[in-house]
Amino acid sequence: MEAAEKVKPTKQRDQDLVVQALRASPEGLTPDEIAKIYDQLYNKYRPRCSELKAMGRIKAIDRRPSCATGNKQDVLVLCYE
Repeated sequence: MEAAEKVKPTKQRDQDLVVQALRASPEGLTPDEIAKIYDQLYNKYRPRCSELKAMGRIKAIDRRPSCATGNKQDVLVLCYE
């Protein structure tokens, strides 16, 4: 709960940054690649990507490269503009 309250002020801004990065990369990006664009920790935008997927604003395509932890990670693209 405390963590959720802490990110609340930047949540919308971070979602907007995810959308901007994907708009500039129509071939798609992973959440780790988005974080790298903004020089942030590799897991900075993962929650915002999950939120945007749940809203239907972004979707995963059929590529799943390894991420910083060695697990597979979705490549994301915008659903619409």
